Amino acid sequence: DDWLKQQEDKRNDQLKKLEDDRKKKEREKKQKDDEEKKKKDDEAKKQQEEEDRKKEEEEQKEQEEEQKRKDDEKKKEKERKQREKEKKKKEDEERKKEEEEKEKEKEKVEKLKDLDQKAKDREKKQREADKKRKEEEKEKVEQKKKDDEKKKELEKKKKEKQKEREEL
Repeated sequence: DDWLKQQEDKRNDQLKKLEDDRKKKEREKKQKDDEEKKKKDDEAKKQQEEEDRKKEEEEQKEQEEEQKRKDDEKKKEKERKQREKEKKKKEDEERKKEEEEKEKEKEKVEKLKDLDQKAKDREKKQREADKKRKEEEKEKVEQKKKDDEKKKELEKKKKEKQKEREEL
């Protein structure tokens, strides 16, 4: 009876040991699986973080490029406006210069016309003065002729009277 009990105890011990070994193996397997899972999760997390970081970098790069493009466009637009402004300014200056030159030319022409008119007026006055002088000279000559004729007439009459007196 003792022996049977001993055999049974032995058998129970063996079963308990087998059960403990099985549980230990399961625990170890579970621990190993958990470690493996944690390792995989860590790896996946790490990979996700790397992808997120890359994505963020890419987005930032795109934003920077977009900003740069916008800045370049603004700069180009500003330069274009500046060029237009300078072109307009130059055109305005040239127009102003042309107008001033036209005005100077106009004034020059007016001055020349004025001088020409003055010269014509002087010539006209001179002609009129010459004409008047000639007429006055002509009148003087005619007056002298008349005076000479009167004088001759008077002389003639005087001589006739003298003759008459002498005859008497």
